[in-house]
Amino acid sequence: MKRNVIVSVGAVIAVVLLLPILAGVTRWVGGGGSLQQEYDRIRAEGQPLTYEELDAWYERPADNAADLYVKAFDAHVEPSPELQAKLPLESGSGLPRRGQPLPETAHLATQEHVRLNSRSIALLHEAATRPHCRYDLRKGPLELPYVQRTRWSARLLAEQAVLLADTGDLEGATKSLVALFAVGNSTENEPMLLSQIVRCNCALIGLDALKWVVRWAPLNDAELAKLSDALDPFSNERTFWRGLVGERCTWIGVWDTRMGPGLGAYGPELNIDALKKHIQSALFDADLVYMLRILDIAIQGAKLPPEESHSKLQEATKLAQEAPSDYLITNWNGGGTPTVVFDGESNVFAGIRFTGLRDRTVAGSRTAAAALAVKRYQLQNGALPDSLGQVVPRYMPAVPLDPYDGQPLRYRKEADKYVVYSISKNGRDDGGIEGSDMKQEWESGDITFTVPHPYRQ
Repeated sequence: MKRNVIVSVGAVIAVVLLLPILAGVTRWVGGGGSLQQEYDRIRAEGQPLTYEELDAWYERPADNAADLYVKAFDAHVEPSPELQAKLPLESGSGLPRRGQPLPETAHLATQEHVRLNSRSIALLHEAATRPHCRYDLRKGPLELPYVQRTRWSARLLAEQAVLLADTGDLEGATKSLVALFAVGNSTENEPMLLSQIVRCNCALIGLDALKWVVRWAPLNDAELAKLSDALDPFSNERTFWRGLVGERCTWIGVWDTRMGPGLGAYGPELNIDALKKHIQSALFDADLVYMLRILDIAIQGAKLPPEESHSKLQEATKLAQEAPSDYLITNWNGGGTPTVVFDGESNVFAGIRFTGLRDRTVAGSRTAAAALAVKRYQLQNGALPDSLGQVVPRYMPAVPLDPYDGQPLRYRKEADKYVVYSISKNGRDDGGIEGSDMKQEWESGDITFTVPHPYRQ
């Protein structure tokens, strides 16, 4: 009897000690399989897990513009602090609204900055004529120097376009804007989230400059058509999901030393005792599987057209928000590293949230393309169309859909202007009222492309 009691007590103690492990195993098995099974599933879909695989997965074009872009980046001359303060796109003051000319100080500063960068600009124009660009990814996410330099180049070409339009060279302004959108789109197929983010940022820089040029300068039909073609890759977004594939490789490499360099390669900030212990615990596999499932759903959603992707992205967001508190990997928010996060949210959640930037870029590009089509109709017919349907199919194949609700973009004409707009992320039709800047429109109003009629009113 005494022996049976001892055995029973020992069994109870063993069960108590094993409960955390059993809980982890239950979550792991309940999630649909082991970590290795998850890896096998991803590879079976033809997608990479490591940076070596990511680099091999990323196609290598025969006519690669990357070398030319690097030469252009190396030739870039940064403005002095005094000059930068006078540049509308460098200082943050922005371009004049409603088709107003550049102030003389801004014009002279822009002229000087463009002159200093004549070599860089010439190389950017040459590189923009090559349709394919492919950089080396083997060093991973910490070695992407070209990404930020791409944005500098977009601003430089925007400055050139505005300067040329301000001086009446409309053909030159058009070429600069076309080159700008080509530079921005040079990372279209890049399987890195940061590259896709900067690609969107470049497009937004271009859209801001395009608005100013269209409001200020009487472009002809051929110039408007070229600009519309340059917007096509951003209007019909197809590649943002590839950035999430690279993001998945990043986190696999951070957490699983069998697949990547592990915590130590990402700086001393990540050598956190709690994370180290967690990686050695029974919860590790279940935690990483959970994070990979979130990213898989987000990738599925990002592959869809923006107007069809919201339910999948909301599903991924919900899973991220509901992650068990002891899933330290899924809930990790950067731990003091320079990783970009949203208000302390987990990095995996922040990665999903960046699809909002994609939607903003698509909405801005589609409204711009439709506004250009309206202007072309007006030039041909001497009057504005009554609806966007009237510009189809001659000036665009179909009325673009609003990425936020899947409905056709809105259009309104008035005596002195017309506006094409998207309802933006608030999901509310605010009548196409133009905001003070693009950021304000996206956050609290409609995303608009307003064109005064006639010019310069």
